[in-house]
Amino acid sequence: MTVLYDYQGLYPTFSGISMCFFELIHNLPSEVGYRIGLKECDNLHLQRLKVWNVSPCRHPYEKFFPAWKSPMRKTLYDALGRFRLMPTPKWINRKESLRMLASEDWDVFHATGFDPYFLPYLEGRPFVMHIHDLTAELFPQYFAADDIQIRGRKVLCDKAAHIVCVSQNTLEDAHRILGIPREKMSVIYHGAPDETASDGSPLLPFKYILYVGNRGLYKNFLPMLRSLKPVLDLHSELKLVCTGGAFNPDEQAEIARLGLTDRLWQKRVSDAELMRLYANAELFIYPSLYEGFGIPILEAWHAGCPVFLNRKSCFPEIAGDAAVWFELDDTHDTLAQTVEDYLSSPRNDKDALIARQRERMKLFSWQHAAAQLTEVYKNVLNQRT
Repeated sequence: MTVLYDYQGLYPTFSGISMCFFELIHNLPSEVGYRIGLKECDNLHLQRLKVWNVSPCRHPYEKFFPAWKSPMRKTLYDALGRFRLMPTPKWINRKESLRMLASEDWDVFHATGFDPYFLPYLEGRPFVMHIHDLTAELFPQYFAADDIQIRGRKVLCDKAAHIVCVSQNTLEDAHRILGIPREKMSVIYHGAPDETASDGSPLLPFKYILYVGNRGLYKNFLPMLRSLKPVLDLHSELKLVCTGGAFNPDEQAEIARLGLTDRLWQKRVSDAELMRLYANAELFIYPSLYEGFGIPILEAWHAGCPVFLNRKSCFPEIAGDAAVWFELDDTHDTLAQTVEDYLSSPRNDKDALIARQRERMKLFSWQHAAAQLTEVYKNVLNQRT
């Protein structure tokens, strides 16, 4: 059996979705062959796992327009690529996926995104797809009406042979919102990190609370910041550390208004640096209103970092009793008191939380996830025959 994965979710330089797919591919049992529709790719997860040989992305414009190495480069390059005036990684890899689709040496196609470009080329062969979350449908105020997730899912969900969801909560959302029959879907959880844990050396010379990832929209960052202000005011030794991009003007204004300019630290970090941040944090807070799964939970567990979760969406399903729970939305805010109670709790209580996290993490394995995915492929092929 050979599975063909397309380019859609795999070619970006860095993304959580690409990491999940590359981990699944890396852990497929030997009985499953695979091909990947990538020709040029700088994805960091692909470089780490080395599941497919590709060339680095070429940037031919730099030879003629060296000034495009400025921050405007991506905007200009994307615009030229959109009108097919210059090859971009997206279009180069799309062409490679189409070339592989036209071959006869694969049995199941796995779409890694929601562009239905591939449908005319299947020639009756089945395809499988993932639904990681339904953020676009649940928060339409943040997405265009013709967003590819919304538009593409409407087309693909009916035609897919099987759909993999990353949590039962996501599966129920897909059934309720998109009307997909439950029997057409399976839940396959993500796996915990398997690389060596941090060596424990601190990255920063101060105590801190950790926030990881994007901060906009439903991520609930600014409400979290407002809630944490009394805690930061009371504990002058603590700072709030944020990974990811620089603070935008609205965030900067709110940080200044709260008088917390000197209490926040922000930086993009490597995977190794992130694990060091987890390992030395007082605690990690995940205030999001909605997630399909929540990979940072497993990362924090892996590093032995206490996890604080908003009681929303899939979080109770994933974490069980292996987290500290709070509520933070338009009507409830128990975050500050929950953090304060934890900071003043005895060492035994903190050690017990870490022990529960280590035990819970055993439920999440990329090897097990890949074995479950293999059964999906087999069932799809059996149904076809």
